[in-house]
Amino acid sequence: MLTKYTLLSVATLGFIATASADTRIVLFGNSLSDVGNAKRTLNPQGVPWWKGRFSNGPVWNEYLAKWSNHTLVNFAVAGAVSNNTSVQVFDNLTLDIPDTLQQIDTFNATFGGKFSDDVLSNDIAVVEIGGNDILDGITGLYNGTTDADAYSISISSSIGAAVSKLVDMGYKKFVVSNIPDISSCPAGLNAPAASRTALSAFITATNTRTQTILSNMLKDSSLGIKYIRTLDLFNLIVEMQKPEVNSALGLKNTTAPCYVENTNRTVISSCEDPDTYAFMDPIHPTTRAHALLGAVADTLFHDGSFNVTTESLVDLISKYKLKDISSSKNPLYNDDTYTTGVTNVPTIDIEKSQANAAEIANAANESASNSTSSTTSSSSKSSSSSSSSSSSSKSSTSAAGSAKFSFGKLTALAYISSFVYVSTLLI
Repeated sequence: MLTKYTLLSVATLGFIATASADTRIVLFGNSLSDVGNAKRTLNPQGVPWWKGRFSNGPVWNEYLAKWSNHTLVNFAVAGAVSNNTSVQVFDNLTLDIPDTLQQIDTFNATFGGKFSDDVLSNDIAVVEIGGNDILDGITGLYNGTTDADAYSISISSSIGAAVSKLVDMGYKKFVVSNIPDISSCPAGLNAPAASRTALSAFITATNTRTQTILSNMLKDSSLGIKYIRTLDLFNLIVEMQKPEVNSALGLKNTTAPCYVENTNRTVISSCEDPDTYAFMDPIHPTTRAHALLGAVADTLFHDGSFNVTTESLVDLISKYKLKDISSSKNPLYNDDTYTTGVTNVPTIDIEKSQANAAEIANAANESASNSTSSTTSSSSKSSSSSSSSSSSSKSSTSAAGSAKFSFGKLTALAYISSFVYVSTLLI
């Protein structure tokens, strides 16, 4: 049974139209990214999520906004998939949670036509989606009732359509996550090897197809895209299992969840210290793991050629002092953040956006205008000697074509049961 979500209805907490950062991260996604736009029906016996986040502290895009000095405009909604229609067709599930395309439509209805070209050209649009498409489709994929190739194509096409909508709005800079390797999360680690391999292959094929679509968009000069960079969640999850990485991060357990729930969402066991675990439940990372993802994203913002490897992650952990970050000691906290959930990161969620759209846009446009005037004045002195350079893009993945992959003919239901419960977690 799918969990129901409702939009948060909370008092606006000291919203200031003029944020401290001149540029924005405009983000769409699911519960890996949600900062409180949606929440589960509260279950006092369930996992103790922190202030609307599906973690025990801030999530990755909050760290990213902090370290990259951006205002965070967050339209991510927990439980979202790339396309509700696709899930209905392939998985026979009807979702009442706004998918990524609907999130972007809501954003466009709120801000469409309000931001100047300068704002749209410099802000960064981020799309993080796809995990729930996999979880919702696991049963059908494994028992053979779902056409795996067709579903994979549908997911990748929907992610491409999301980016296309944002291009139509005028955005030029994009960071798009690939789908994490769920077979390397606690949700998948206890499954039989054959089912883990099949799941990983399906996700890899879908990521490859998505990369091909985005690479083709980037090559289309008529779209005016500056860059599309891939946030590599797939390899991040894999690398977090490496001893060098989890040791550097101070994690004692990356293979089991801190909290274990039964099918009624009642916690039946828990760890002593979530900050030493990589995962709160079988799917959702703890805040220290989120901080690592935030550091990866911040680095990607500045270096489009960045690759997720064991060595690069260990370097980031040291550089960003991630081992010192916890749910109680955190660079995003004010004195009262742990109890209020309000961080020191300028954050605009769906509710604040809809209540203050004109003020937000006016402040952004004024800031961009001032910045452009200043840049024009200083650059005019050296423009004759400057040369243009192409934007970098991480698009080394080979074309997907019509590659086939098989989930095999495993007849026992044991391998399915390893994943069926987590299909209700809806990341």
